[in-house]
Amino acid sequence: MSKESLSLPEKAELAKARLQGIAREYDPGSVFVAWTGGKDSTVVLWLWRMVLRESFGENGPAARALRLETGLDFPEICEFCQDLAGKWGIKEVRAEPSPKDLPSEPGLDPVTCCSLLKIKPLSRAVTEQGVEVLVTGLRREEHPGRDDRSLREHKEDPRYLQLNPILEWTEIDVWSFILAESLPYCSLYDQGYRSLDCRPCTEESELGERGGRNQDKERQMELLRSLGYF
Repeated sequence: MSKESLSLPEKAELAKARLQGIAREYDPGSVFVAWTGGKDSTVVLWLWRMVLRESFGENGPAARALRLETGLDFPEICEFCQDLAGKWGIKEVRAEPSPKDLPSEPGLDPVTCCSLLKIKPLSRAVTEQGVEVLVTGLRREEHPGRDDRSLREHKEDPRYLQLNPILEWTEIDVWSFILAESLPYCSLYDQGYRSLDCRPCTEESELGERGGRNQDKERQMELLRSLGYF
């Protein structure tokens, strides 16, 4: 049986088991969730937080999150993350681009824009924070360029392990889990957005989950991935 055909409770237990393995293998202080404020990474952050509590108790290490703030973020996302980090006791690290890297026309060239506003700050933060494991909310279903993504991806320059524990989940799985567990989510989803990115590259859409993303950027995801985009 393929993992994609598992029930949602089975997928959730599998994701937790993967995270439990990370909790045994690594110092939790070196494990960060790549938190975008979106539905997928919020689910992963909640799962990691639960694993830490089950493994180390209520007074154990806090979950750590690494969040990119590009300066082009929706205020709703920033407010949501700030509020939830406080409620959940998340140790949040925000990675920002250098002022000299700010593009004059954000979104015009999505590859250059993402390289300056996301990839460079991410690499810098991974190095500065001593990140050994970066846990993401990547799902294969969300983008055709993710069909070959693996559970564990070893990155170089800087060196770290990227863990993708919910690869097999569908969009419906994510929302079903959020509703079943009464998890909070960003208010933008109630306004018609299905996938969140920076303001210049995101709009409401009925053309699939990532139909509201900048389509030039979507076509160049493999290039961005080769540059360090997760």
